[in-house]
Amino acid sequence: YQRRVHGLDAKFQRSFEETVATSRPPDVLILNSNLHDNVLPNIGPRSHAANLQQALNYLLSLPTLSRTRFLWRTCKTPAGYKRSHLVGPWQVEKLMDAALFTLARPEYERVQIIDFYDVTFPLHWDNTYSDGHHYSKTDVKLAELLLVQQYLNAICG
Repeated sequence: YQRRVHGLDAKFQRSFEETVATSRPPDVLILNSNLHDNVLPNIGPRSHAANLQQALNYLLSLPTLSRTRFLWRTCKTPAGYKRSHLVGPWQVEKLMDAALFTLARPEYERVQIIDFYDVTFPLHWDNTYSDGHHYSKTDVKLAELLLVQQYLNAICG
């Protein structure tokens, strides 16, 4: 468990700030959350929403990112044997609901939501499209193709 600053991993934050300060700011910044947040100690809907709020407030306040588009991607559905684990769909849904409630606030209108959870839910019953955790580990990359299509629609649309 890393020390967090502004809801972000402190090591990531330093690296990100250096990158943004020394190069052209990104046109699009894709934020990915929920699935790995489940394994943080003492994480629950309130603390997850608070971390997201801190991270977004920090990122949206950076002058170098004033023209950057923000996409927040919901997590994928845990599949196969992962469905019954502590980080199964029921826990992911609780954190995602808290995050979506946070993102509905007017100060986060710059953040566009990409719903990947509902896209992968029909694929999560077995390991046909997933090894249980990673959808890209199988020969059939349907989930990744769907995600790329969602990203392109959001960025180009």
